[in-house]
Amino acid sequence: MYDGAPILCTDPWIAGKPYFGSWKHKFKLGHRQIDDITACEFVWFLHGHPDHLDPASIERFRASKILLPAHVGSRIYNDLKAQGYNVAIVENDKWAELSPKISILCLSDYNQDAMLLIDIGGSLLIDANDAVLRDWRGRVREIAKTYKRSFLLKLISHGDADMMNFFDESGRRVVPSRIKSVPLGSKVGAALDSYKAQFYVPFSTAHQYQRADSVWANEYVIHDFAEMRQGLHLSPDRVLPANYDLERDHLTETKPDILSVDPAPPEEFGDVWSDPLETADKDAVRAYFKRIESIRGSIDFVTVRVGGEDTHVELANGGYKRGIIFEAPRKSLMAVVLANALSEYLLTKGVKPG
Repeated sequence: MYDGAPILCTDPWIAGKPYFGSWKHKFKLGHRQIDDITACEFVWFLHGHPDHLDPASIERFRASKILLPAHVGSRIYNDLKAQGYNVAIVENDKWAELSPKISILCLSDYNQDAMLLIDIGGSLLIDANDAVLRDWRGRVREIAKTYKRSFLLKLISHGDADMMNFFDESGRRVVPSRIKSVPLGSKVGAALDSYKAQFYVPFSTAHQYQRADSVWANEYVIHDFAEMRQGLHLSPDRVLPANYDLERDHLTETKPDILSVDPAPPEEFGDVWSDPLETADKDAVRAYFKRIESIRGSIDFVTVRVGGEDTHVELANGGYKRGIIFEAPRKSLMAVVLANALSEYLLTKGVKPG
């Protein structure tokens, strides 16, 4: 967002390889785009997933003021503050002015996510990103109705990143029926109606997969933003893959170069599928799953398969009928497990992370 100069950018993944090297950009970022992003006075992060808050990208914002939602526990705030960043928490459901023509309003939710509403020169941008309306449906619709011109920026996709890497007991991949079952344009129309917005900007969907053990998922990514108009019951002009000059009411459609994928071996990112868990790893894995109270009663056991060896986690007192097997390489699995365990430990000791 500009007001004479670059003022605000949101969730700028402009470098790095998130999710243990599995993700890369779908489109090439231009030098001017990157320069403008890194020149922004303010940078907004909705949550801590690495395609939003990327460790390699955030290093470029040492001179910016980082804005965060009022999440419970303030973990991201504490971590970034300890690393020397200029960071502030935006008060919930209250407009804050960033420049003479740009104001923001944050709506955070119980899922440690958030939406950012941006008033830019009297037009409204609803940066919903990965979030859903939840408790804020009425509030967002109430605000959107007061604007003559409003734009929804929201993740709409086939579902490639959302819990689809399933296999049956014989080892065959089972793709959930919801994947690619509804045209994207239908989803766009439903979202515009839910948020009471006029236009949709393709958002948070410009990734693809590059690891040799994840490139299969590229079948389900969005290959062209024209897909956003397929099945749309509204005018196709309601979908805007473009740069938009609000003052002149002028669109410049974006047609960035598509980046090719040269599958990278998982070993390049430290993941060796044949590496087994050590004894201490197995104890940490068991403790990790037993701390997740919400899965108790739904499944009886979890089995973690690493390096061809199974580690069983019993969640019920007998009658082990329902369970899930997770198969993963040791390095990335233990990075998640140990990071979670460290955070839990620090919280029990009253120590702020960072």
